Order: sequence, then C-alpha cells, then structure tokens
Amino acid sequence: MDEKLARLNRIYPNSGFVKIAPYNTKAFENKEYDSAFDTKAAMNRWSTKPLSYEEAQAWLEEGGRIGWVVPQGYVVVDIDNIDDKHSQEYLERLLDKFEVAYSYNYTSKGMHILLRDTTEAIKSEARIKCALNISIDTCK
Repeated sequence: MDEKLARLNRIYPNSGFVKIAPYNTKAFENKEYDSAFDTKAAMNRWSTKPLSYEEAQAWLEEGGRIGWVVPQGYVVVDIDNIDDKHSQEYLERLLDKFEVAYSYNYTSKGMHILLRDTTEAIKSEARIKCALNISIDTCK
C-alpha cells in the first residue's frame, strides 16, 4: 500500500485520482532526472472519470503513477525553489507566523502546499511571481 495515497484518502476521503503513465527510465538514462521533461499527462478524464482510491491503489501496484484531483474549495501552490533555494522555507514561516492552516507535501524541487480557498478566487496559473517575488504554480 502506498503511504502517501493512503494519507490523502484518510485526510480527503472520496477524492479523485488520475492515471499517469509509468516512469520512463530510458528517457533519463544518461542524464539527471528533470520533472519538467517528464510526461505526467492524465490518462483518464479527471473531471468526469476520476479513479477511486481502490483503482488508484491498483494502478500503483501495476507500476503506474497517480495524480490527485484537488477537491473543490482548495488550491495547491507548487513551489520549486527556482528563485531561491529557501523559497519554501520563507513561505512556510509566513504561514506558521499568521497561523494559516495548510497541508503540504515535499517534492524533489520544493513543496506543494494545499490551502483552503472558499471564495475560489485563486485560478490555475503556471509559473507566476507571487507577492514574495518567488515563482509558483497554482492549480485547482
């Protein structure tokens, strides 16, 4: 059983998931892995045919990868530490200082922060500069 998938299911029950093709070892055979060049497109329609937790678990056991469908009313902020190797630390300190509730997941380049967005005002954007002058991606 995948611990990260089980954790997501425990905290956000009835979430949807998408199939992502297995990691292609040949694509990075003689070079360092760079997720920007890794195909992570969904193999199923996330909005109309998301996988259940059980289907996602089965796909992982077959060697596939999984994407998580962000629940309505939430937004994910992806920080890749491009501008400064401490970008995520700066944002974490601010969130803690102002007692903002959030969930997180560390990645190879930084972290994903899940925040409640009850107004649903934050839109999905790729590579934007936030008010802290760091590059982030947001997705709903």
